[in-house]
Parts: sequence; structure tokens; C-alpha cells
Amino acid sequence: MAESAVQVRKDVYVPMSDGVGLATDIYLPDGPGPFPSLLTRSPYGKDGVISQGTVQRALRWVDRGYAVLVQDCRGSGHSEGEYHYYLDDAADGHDTV
Repeated sequence: MAESAVQVRKDVYVPMSDGVGLATDIYLPDGPGPFPSLLTRSPYGKDGVISQGTVQRALRWVDRGYAVLVQDCRGSGHSEGEYHYYLDDAADGHDTV
């Protein structure tokens, strides 16, 4: 499949129900949308070494017409708040969607 134009929005802070902002990179296909969306979240920092392949995977999905959101978990990477091992993940994922 040929690569298409991609819109990238880095570090968009998505507010949670308690006011904490989670840093989210948004990859969008070119066009008006709406687009089906995929959300991936990581406590290891979306810009870190462990997440190196994330951008390449996101671009493959964008090329197929999906919007992809890559988010730092609460208290990690560029996100606000404190990280509590798995305790906030379900609620934060819900609030993001």
C-alpha cells in the first residue's frame, strides 16, 4: 500500500475526569474523517527507546485509514499525575475514549 499523507499532533493533553492531563500523540490520515481509531498506552514513555517501533506501527495503521493515539500513562513520559502500577489504567483508558 502506498504511503499517504499523515497529520501528526504531538503531546496533546487529554483531560481525565480528575483534571490530570495525559500526553497523547495523534496520528491522522489525510482527509476530513471521521476515522476508526486505535489507542495504545504505555508507562514506558511514548518517546522512549522501548517504544521505538510504535511510530512505525502507527503509520502502518494510518496508511490503512485509522487514526492512532499513542498515550503516556498517568505519571509517565510527558503525562501529568503520579503513576500507580496498573491502578489508574482502566479509568484513564475509559476517560480517553
